[in-house]
This record gives sequence, structure tokens and C-alpha cells, in this order.
Amino acid sequence: MRLTKHIKGLVVLATCILFLFSGEAIGQERLRILDAHRIRDKIKIDGVLDDKAWLEVTPFEGNFYQLSPDNGAESAYKSKVYVAYDNRAIYVGALLYDPDPQTIPQELGIRDDIEINVDVFAINIDPYKKGQNGFSYIVTAAGVQGDAIISSRNFDTNWNAVWKSEVTITDEGWVVEMEIPYSAIRFPNSEKPVWGLNFYRSSKRLNEESTWNFVDQEIQGFLNQSGELHGLKDIKPPLRLSFLPYLSIGGAHSAATSSYSRSIAGGMDMKLGVSESFTLDLSLIPDFSQVQSDNVVLNLSPFEVRFDENRPFFTEGVELFSKGRIFYSRRIGQVRGYVDSDDLSATEEVTEFPATTQLINATKLSGRTASGTGLGFFNAVTSNTYATVTDTLIEGSNRDYLVDPLTNYNVVVFDQNLKNNSYIGLINTNTTRSGHYRDANVTLADFRFRDKTNTYSLSGMGGVSQIFTTSENERINTQGFRTRLFFSKVSGKFQFSAGAMVDSDLWDINDLGFLRRNNQVRYNTRLSYNIYKPFKVFNRMSFSLRFNYEQLYKPNTYVEAEY
Repeated sequence: MRLTKHIKGLVVLATCILFLFSGEAIGQERLRILDAHRIRDKIKIDGVLDDKAWLEVTPFEGNFYQLSPDNGAESAYKSKVYVAYDNRAIYVGALLYDPDPQTIPQELGIRDDIEINVDVFAINIDPYKKGQNGFSYIVTAAGVQGDAIISSRNFDTNWNAVWKSEVTITDEGWVVEMEIPYSAIRFPNSEKPVWGLNFYRSSKRLNEESTWNFVDQEIQGFLNQSGELHGLKDIKPPLRLSFLPYLSIGGAHSAATSSYSRSIAGGMDMKLGVSESFTLDLSLIPDFSQVQSDNVVLNLSPFEVRFDENRPFFTEGVELFSKGRIFYSRRIGQVRGYVDSDDLSATEEVTEFPATTQLINATKLSGRTASGTGLGFFNAVTSNTYATVTDTLIEGSNRDYLVDPLTNYNVVVFDQNLKNNSYIGLINTNTTRSGHYRDANVTLADFRFRDKTNTYSLSGMGGVSQIFTTSENERINTQGFRTRLFFSKVSGKFQFSAGAMVDSDLWDINDLGFLRRNNQVRYNTRLSYNIYKPFKVFNRMSFSLRFNYEQLYKPNTYVEAEY
């Protein structure tokens, strides 16, 4: 009753605001179209646009539109961009004019790092032309590559593809040459496809970012403001198959006992494109010993620290599984159990406790159809994990104590792109442990609906968590829930958002997700006015007013209000 009453009030408020500002409509303007040319002669990727094939291609030549600082104005320097293709790859050639080429910043960095002092060029492709899912291929003036999967909710740089690029500095500016094989793109099989396309350029000396097709800062989203790539014909998605076997051998010698031990381990990762849009990843007995370790964190709070995922299998191409933020891959391989002191005798103690559990295998199938339907399936199995218990009065009396049983982790996700940059989705996570141990199941649905002008947005979610435990041979099902509803104006100088979210006291996703706290009811309202055009000494300015109110779900107790 309390929740229903609060949501009704929010709907009334949102409706009033909608009528108040419904006169403002914003649409994309200045749509650019570029024709790709099929070539017969081979292009050598060397950063020099002297191949015969480039002479057959009609390029774009002119100024990009500034993304910042003066959104919509012409870029300071011109650019010339070619796009060609054959049966195997897309080719991009770009001459980025600069009046003083010797001063172009060329700081070296790691892959995907463009926040350093270096000029950047990128091509963003939306093969489905839905404005919600695409790919970005980035090259810096220092020749360093970057790539990412783009979605309406994320820019995932953990995804890595195999493609070629070279860069040269000339008297006119700097030149980029790129070869992107079709194996590095997921696209539908169509006779004459039209792809969403945009080019991006940053000039650090000018502190300027620009795009080939105009991207209006007053409209939310980047991919949905792409231009179009025409001219593609009869291109076929190739077979995508790769194997990555590994073998590790280790040894240790103890001077104290004059003993020597050795270990041998092996396994394999496989990647298979089962169709033009779907990819199957398999990992058998994976070894993560060479993965970057976590930074040391001094945690003085009562809350768990959330660490980044560094294991390649769990980072690549997982944008679908991030829906609802109820899947935290670091749970897989994490020791959850403990040694119950009631199971130890007065003279026993724990002498060794495992840091991780052994992952036996993992499988991931994900992709998106030509109609915008995203499907994902993930499954992983970890083996029994034991601690070592020793009787202090009896020498050599060690025994194994089971802290985590054989466990199966499973995630299933569905996501449907709709018109106007909208979507609906459903995700389910399941953790099943062998024996009479704790099991968990979480299901969550979410949606976002926007109008034709991408101005107003209604978004929300609803989820149910179930925790299964055993007490005195009786199976107990503990259920919790989460709800969220927000109405927002997401484009224009004036923007607002109003909504509520509720996590019940029994909402629990931590078997395969990450949740610091539950048992909360929050109401959030935000009004903002944004100036995107430079004026006087300012590039941009924003004014905002926020009101947040929080209470406990159970008991119904006030916590805080913030203005």
C-alpha cells in the first residue's frame, strides 16, 4: 500500500511536468551519408594512402562538426576520409589535416587509453542501424590501437578484436590506415545493408573533439546520432574460430626439508562464431595465474570492496550480461564458505584456508539478431574446495574440511531493442550448490521507453530474489524484491528526472551479484539547466537542483533527506 501510494504520486508529478514542457521537441539534423567502394586491388596497411585502390574511392573531404567545445560549429582543421571494402574486410583511410604536423601530440600509452596527451581518430559502426549497439575502432597518433563494444548503457573497452592499422606523420597532418576484417564485426547477413557510421577526431592542442556526423550535446546518446554508410553489397560474415591452448609448469624446492615439488597444468580456450551474430566461448580448466592481481585496498568500512574483473574470459563481450547490474563475475572462483567452529574439536585449528576455488569449465554464448534481439547464456562450474584442519596434539593429523561444494553458476539474458532508442529485457542468475548448501535464484526485468524525439524517457525494473537454505531437513525459500520507476526528460537544455526505487529487507543477489545494502526506499528528483555553447570565458555550464529522500523499507523509518 505504501509503495503504491508513492508511485501514484510520482506518476502525477511526471505527467504535470510532461505537459509543461511538451512543446519542446528535438530532432537530429545534418545527416551525412558516405558511400563505400568495392575494390579489387589489395591495400597495403602502411599508413601511406598511395595504393591504386584508394584512387577509385570517393572520399569525404571537409570539416567535421565540433562535439566540444563549440558543439555544432565546424572543426578547426579539415579531414579527408575514405571507406572501401572487399570480400574480407572494411578499409578506412584518413588524412587528418594539421597546419603544424610536428607539434601533433604522440604520447605512447596502453591499448584503449585515449585520455593521455595524444591525438585520436576513430570509426564507430552500427551494423544493425538501431542506434543502440555498435563497435568502435580507435587509433592514436602514436599508432596505439583501441576498440570497444558500444551499447546504449555502456562503452566496453574490455572487448578486444584483431585488426590492422598504421599511422604516419606527413607535411599535411597525420594519416591513418585501417583494415577491419569482418571477423572483428558482428553484422546481419543482408544483400545491401545500410550501416550506422560516424568518425571521431580529437585534437589535444586545440582541446577540440569533433565528429563526422553532427552529435548534438542536447540529445542523449552518441550511437543513435550516427550518419549512414551506403554502398555495401554481398558481404558475408566469415567463419570465426580460434583456439588458445596453454601449458604451465612450476616447481618449488624447500631448503629446510630438502624436498622438491612440481606442478603441471594445462587447458584451452575456444571461440566459435556459430552464426553471423552469435559467438560461443569455451574455457576448459582455465589458469588465471598470469592475470593482473587486484590492487591492495585498506577497507575500514563495514561494506565489501568491489574489485574489477581482470580475467579475459569474463571481460570480453559481456555487455549483455550487465543488464540490471545483478551479475558480478568475480563471485565465480570466490570462496564463500567458512569453517564452522562447532565442527572442530578443542585441539583442532585451521592451518590452511583456500584463497580461490578451481574453475573446471565455463561456457558463454551471446549475440544479437538482425531484428535487435539480444540473447546470452553463461554457465560455469567450480570444484569442491577444502580447508586444512590440523590437530595440534597429534603430529601430521591433517584433514580436509569442505568449505565450498561443487557449484554451478548460470546466467540467461534476453534484451530486445525497440524503436526510439528503447528496450525491454529480462535476466536470470542461478547458483546451485551440490548437497544441502545454500542455493540462489534472481530474476529481473527492466525497460526503457522513449518518444520519437528522444526527449522523454520512462524507465523501470522489477526483480525477485530467492534464497534456498536447509534447516532441520526442511527446505526454506526466502524471497525479496526490487522495484524502480523513473520519468525523465533526457534531452534539451532543461532536463529533469523523478522517480523511486525500493529494495526490500530480503532482497539478496550476492551469490552471483554485488549488493552493499538492501532494505531501503529512495525518492530522487533532479532538475538541471545546461549551457552547451561557449560564452565569454566558459566552454559550458550546468546548474542543477536535487532532492533525495530515503527511508528504511522495514520498519518504515526515516533515514535522511538531502537537498
